[in-house]
Amino acid sequence: MAEPINICYVISSITTGQAGSEGHLLRLIRNLDRSRFTPHLIVLQESDWTRSFNDAEISLTVLGFESFKKLSGWKCISKLAGIFRDKQAQIVELYFTDAHFVGALGAKLAGVPVILSCRRNLGYQYGKKELRLSRFGNHFVTRFIANAKAVADKISEIEGIARSKFEIIYNGVDLRKLDRERMRDIPTDFGRFINGKKVVALSANLRPVKNVQGFLIAAYQLIAERDDVVFVILGSGPDESSLQSLSAELGIADRVYWAGSVDVPALYLSVADVCCLSSDSEGFSNSILEYMAVGKPVVATRVGGAGECVAAGESGFLVACGDVDSMARYVLKLLDEPNMRQTFGAAGRQIVEKRFTIERQMERYQDLYQSFFK
Repeated sequence: MAEPINICYVISSITTGQAGSEGHLLRLIRNLDRSRFTPHLIVLQESDWTRSFNDAEISLTVLGFESFKKLSGWKCISKLAGIFRDKQAQIVELYFTDAHFVGALGAKLAGVPVILSCRRNLGYQYGKKELRLSRFGNHFVTRFIANAKAVADKISEIEGIARSKFEIIYNGVDLRKLDRERMRDIPTDFGRFINGKKVVALSANLRPVKNVQGFLIAAYQLIAERDDVVFVILGSGPDESSLQSLSAELGIADRVYWAGSVDVPALYLSVADVCCLSSDSEGFSNSILEYMAVGKPVVATRVGGAGECVAAGESGFLVACGDVDSMARYVLKLLDEPNMRQTFGAAGRQIVEKRFTIERQMERYQDLYQSFFK
């Protein structure tokens, strides 16, 4: 049997280990076939998460990178190259702009044969510096991995990358884990809050690009139409305080439950009647997949890969970014039509089972890794 392929994953930072790309990367590492691959995680910046990290399944190195404004930041390139040599890295996979730049140069210096760089959003965060670093690092990358066709199309355009250099690997849901989680008892205070009412849920990091204020305005409109509906928001972030203030200003604070960051989102989503995504920009939303996986109809903004997973008019509805009125109208339609909710929810679950499982995602990643060494 061939020796396992050594893979070094480099990410700029990990803050919670749950959100977006962080959660994706940790799930990817944990699910790798250890008989075929030996992973090593490298995080550039120290955080509370890295300081409290305690997982025997994952080999972790924290580099202590601070900024390119300091000489120590540039020295990280040669430090990374040394780590890649020590680990005998055959593949280096990069996440976020700083890691992409530092990791690509370090891997080139170390003679790593395969350099992969991941793109998991539409580049909404790019300033001149980020775009410059990305474009420079791109010269050394073997292949790019995008989590949606929409992401590959957009990033190839703004970074000037040949579209043919992209591999599309969609996110996947661990259905067995999710199904176990949704069977647990809901927290007592949450049960008292919903008290038999219709539930509309949103799961997101509470930061500007998620446009949770749009969701709250839609909630305000819905409350004017029905007195039996409440709202639950899963997630935390820098906008949490201002969003809670907005809910108070709108006079709906008593109808919104702030669950915060939860380890078992499926538990809360399983009692929802409709689930929403109000983002102004997304790559490929894990939240949408989780909604569909628990059999819930979706009302989401038409961003990134949303149209690649939501069957509009069959498993949910898609609206233009910022179109609060349409979001409220479609949610109301679903609340008023229980048969439609059930049909859409079942269709969403079936889509996930066919196309977006963790098993399918892992197969695609592992086949890609193996393809470089045939």
